[in-house]
Amino acid sequence: MSGLAGLGLFLFGIGLLEDGLKQLSGRQFKRLLRRYTHNPLAAIAVGTLATAVLQSSSVVSLILLALVGARVIGLRNALGIVMGANLGTTITGWIVTYLGFKFDIEAWVLPLVAVGSLVFVFTEGTYRRLASWGRALLGLGLLLFGLAMVKDAVAGLAEQVDLVQYAQYGAVPFAMAGFVFTAIIQSSSATMIITLSALHSGVIDLHSAAALVVGADLGTTLTVILGGLRGSAEKKQVALGQFLFNLVTDLLALASLPLLLRGVQSVVGTADPLVALVAFHSTFNILGILIFLPFLGPFARFLEARTHGTTDLPVGYESLRDIDPRVPTAATGILESLTRKFLLSTAALNRRALHLSQSPGPMASRIVGERDFLSRYADYKELEGQILQRALEVEQTELSREQTVQLGGLRRALQNAGRSAKDLRDVEHNIRELEGAPDSTSMARLEDVQSNPATTYDRLAALLDSVPPDQPEDELDSEALTVLVQLLQDCRDAYESSLAAAWSEGSSGPPRLLIEDLNMTGQVYSSTKRLIAAFREVLLAGPAGEHFDSLPHSPSPGAPR
Repeated sequence: MSGLAGLGLFLFGIGLLEDGLKQLSGRQFKRLLRRYTHNPLAAIAVGTLATAVLQSSSVVSLILLALVGARVIGLRNALGIVMGANLGTTITGWIVTYLGFKFDIEAWVLPLVAVGSLVFVFTEGTYRRLASWGRALLGLGLLLFGLAMVKDAVAGLAEQVDLVQYAQYGAVPFAMAGFVFTAIIQSSSATMIITLSALHSGVIDLHSAAALVVGADLGTTLTVILGGLRGSAEKKQVALGQFLFNLVTDLLALASLPLLLRGVQSVVGTADPLVALVAFHSTFNILGILIFLPFLGPFARFLEARTHGTTDLPVGYESLRDIDPRVPTAATGILESLTRKFLLSTAALNRRALHLSQSPGPMASRIVGERDFLSRYADYKELEGQILQRALEVEQTELSREQTVQLGGLRRALQNAGRSAKDLRDVEHNIRELEGAPDSTSMARLEDVQSNPATTYDRLAALLDSVPPDQPEDELDSEALTVLVQLLQDCRDAYESSLAAAWSEGSSGPPRLLIEDLNMTGQVYSSTKRLIAAFREVLLAGPAGEHFDSLPHSPSPGAPR
């Protein structure tokens, strides 16, 4: 029972230590992961350092999943961080070996618990940084206290249980035990301290202890697998990459275990099996890195091929992966191409909302699939967020004035398009009710609401084809400006006419229906106007764009309200 209590204290202590260190340096580590992972070697170094300081590869991996999901870090460098995290977690074994078995733990426990708990209690809520230090010191004290209890419990167990006899069955059973135990408690550090304690007490031999550590190394990947299971394709790629890296590394370590142990002992000596064990743990992780490092590119492509599908990016938007914020010229070109596709996708989605027949223009198949409108709209908003995220990433780099202006226009185009789709999402049920109504008045009303947007979408698509990418028209007599101004005027005229019809037809009916009709009319007008404004951002520049922006974009004051 004391062993279980010690294990519980160890896990609780390491949790407090992680929380304290995350609060002290979580933001800095996120910045570190963002800024200093420009190549695989740097990524491995950052992953090792971050894990060594935070004392948890799981924490680093979960932070990494969030950054990869936000597309701040590319897959290739993310894999480097994962490999570095694996190496970093072996440092826990070195710390435990020298602090827990080479020094008098009890002499450290009470001062750490006393100072840590008092600092935490008296500064929590007032001095957050000091409170985080207190939490970390308290966690370290409880961790060492738990380690002492585990050592004592295992030492007592050595007199009753002799696991050395099971070594005749080979390394595999011990590796499986290490995997299962670590998968259950989600802490390879806990498995390591139990293994070190058992080895120190003579419960198991070095060969069996090494097999346990190999199994624990694989068991710790389940945290990341669970974290990436329901995430984006990029998260799944990182999770699968970590699992495969650990699986291959651990299988090779298991297959060559006797040879590796002899090699390690020839370097560190045979006098101290604890040092030999942690050295073995670090060695096979280093060998795994050396094996995978030359093949990171092909490995990343392999993972992308295995996790890419309809749940990833829609057809036509795959180049979103190719955006590299460090190359702003190429990035802005890709973003413009994607934004133009997205505007056409918006027009196609709006057609669905208005229950218009689909035009043959390009559109992501997953957005126009035979599913309910709200499901398609959810996919559409996910895609909008992904493109906007990439645009913001590029905007945070050093850009020329021209690139800054271009990216600002693309972002406004995306936002206006998104709002256009949202306007129609809010009244799609009204459109559906009109379409399902049996009376001729409702059908006439539906046709009236549909007519102007249908014409506008067709003309906008044709205009987009006539203006090449990166060549917006800036002259006041340009065709694009003329067409957009006319479309805006037609939109306003259609709104005023439709609004007057709604007042006329609804004045004799229930007030609720009149209010709904007026709201639907206003939302359809707002949606069309916003989509015209979105197209303006990629079609016009300079004086032409400024002239369009100066036009009144609201109905005339005399329109019925």
